[in-house]
Amino acid sequence: MTWQAGIPYNKNAKAVKTVIFWNHGGGSVSGAAFDERYGYDSLTLDEMYTAFSSVWEPSEEKQPLELIGFDTCLMATVDVAYTFSDIAHYLVASEETEPANGWNYSQWAGALAEDSSMDGEALGKVICDTYYAGCEEHGTQDNTTLSLTDLTKIQPLLDAYEVFGMEALAAACTDPGFFSQFARAAVQSENYGGNTKEQGYTDMVDLGHMARQSADMLESAKDVLDALDGCVLYQVGGAYRAEATGLSCYYSYNGDVDDFNGYAGLGASTAFKYFYAYELTGELDDSGMEYIADMDFDTLPEVRSLETAGWDGMTLEVDEAGTSFLDLGPEAYDILAGIGFVLYYVDEEDDLILLLGTDNDMDADWENGVFSDNFRGVWGGIDGNLVYMELSFEGDDYNLYSVPVLLNGEEYHLQVAYDFIAGSWSILGARQGIDENGMTDKELRLLQEGDEITTLWYMASASGDDDFEPYMVDTFAVTEGTAFGELELPDGSYCMLYEMRDAMDHYAYSD
Repeated sequence: MTWQAGIPYNKNAKAVKTVIFWNHGGGSVSGAAFDERYGYDSLTLDEMYTAFSSVWEPSEEKQPLELIGFDTCLMATVDVAYTFSDIAHYLVASEETEPANGWNYSQWAGALAEDSSMDGEALGKVICDTYYAGCEEHGTQDNTTLSLTDLTKIQPLLDAYEVFGMEALAAACTDPGFFSQFARAAVQSENYGGNTKEQGYTDMVDLGHMARQSADMLESAKDVLDALDGCVLYQVGGAYRAEATGLSCYYSYNGDVDDFNGYAGLGASTAFKYFYAYELTGELDDSGMEYIADMDFDTLPEVRSLETAGWDGMTLEVDEAGTSFLDLGPEAYDILAGIGFVLYYVDEEDDLILLLGTDNDMDADWENGVFSDNFRGVWGGIDGNLVYMELSFEGDDYNLYSVPVLLNGEEYHLQVAYDFIAGSWSILGARQGIDENGMTDKELRLLQEGDEITTLWYMASASGDDDFEPYMVDTFAVTEGTAFGELELPDGSYCMLYEMRDAMDHYAYSD
C-alpha cells in the first residue's frame, strides 16, 4: 500500500510514499508475510519485486517509493536491499528476529504527523529510535536490531560484496581448505534467528562482522566494511547484538543443498553462489566453470571433509591431570569448521543415557590440531535445576545458548547469554523455533512470576542404538528471583565426547 502514515489529508503536505510489511519474516530465502490461509506460504523476494514493479516503474535514479519497511524478523539483508534498490530510496528492517512489541506506530506516525515535511531518512531514524525505546519499555531490547539503509548508495556495497565473494572463491579454488577457515570465521560472526540443530536454521549472518572476522584472509573485506558505512545510515541494537553492522547476508550454516538452491535463485552475489555450490557439492555447473575460467581456474581440487577424514571414533587421550585431549594433526586446520564437546549423564543400572547438551569450553591449538577440554564439573541450570543447553553463538565478549523447555506446557527455547566481561548469565526471554516453512517466531516471551517451566533433556538406552527422545525432568514455578547460572554436577557417571563439524555441516565424534 502507498500511504502517508498517520497524517490527516492535507493537499499541501509532502507525500511520504511508504510501504510497510507487518507479519513474520524468514530472511533472504524464506522472505516475509507468511499467509495462514494458504499453508503459511510466504512472499519471496522475487515475488515481491514482481508485484512492486507491476505497479511502479523501477528506477535507480528516481525510486518510486521513499521508504520500504519490514516490521518483521530477519529482513535487513543485502539481498533485500538489492531487490528494492530501484523501488525505494530507503529500507528500514531488522537483521534479528523482532520481539512481539514490534514497531512503535503511535510514536513514529505521531512524529510524522507533527512534521510531515520529513524525508525517508528522518522518518527511518524516528522509526528506529521509537522501536528501541519501545523494546526498552517492554524489556526486550537486549538482542534487538533495526537499521536504516540508503538504497541509492547500495551499489558500492554490491560491488564490494561481489569482489569479496570472488576473492573467497579464488582462495577455495586454490586450496579447498579455505572453506574450513572461512567457516570458522562465520561461526564466530553474529548470526540471526537461531542457527542450531535444536532451533532450526535461517542461514543469516551479519555481513560486516563476517568481513571483520575474515579480514586477515581476504583483503576485500575492508572494502565491504567501508561500503556498509556508506549506505547504512543509522541503526539501533541491544547489548547482545553489539556486532551488528546493519545488513546480513546468507551463509550456509546447515549445509543443506535445498536451502542453498533457494538462495541461488535470488542472492545478490554471483560469486558467493558459486562459492557455496562448490563447498556443498564439490563441483560447479557449466556456468560456474565459465565463471571461474574468467578468474583463470580451469579445474576444481577435491574438497576434503569429515566424511572422508576417518576421524569418527577417534580416541580421546587423558593426561595425568585428568584433562582429555584429541590430537588430529595439522590437517584439522583445513577440515574442521568447529569443535566442541557433548555431555551425557549415564545410568547403567537403569540402562539410560541422558544428553545434557553442547559447549565450546575448550583449548584449541589449530596449528597443530590438538584440542583439549577445559571442563570444570559444572553445567547450566535454572533455579538449581540442570538443563539441556546448546551453544548458538560463540563470541569474544559473550556466548549465546538455546535451552529447550516447556513453558506452561508449550515448547519454547530460552535464549540465554553468558557475558565474559561481567562473568554473569542472563535469560533474555523465550522463543518458539523456526517452523518447517522457514517462519520465525515474532514473540520474545519474557518470563513472568507464576509461569511453569519444565526442563527437557534427551534420553536413549545406554546399551542400544535408539534415537534420543525428549525427556521431561523437573517442573517448577518462575519466581521474582528466577535466574540462570552454573551448577555443580551431582554425583554420578558422565560421558564426554568431542563433536567435530566441517564446513558442509558434517559431524564426527570422538570415542
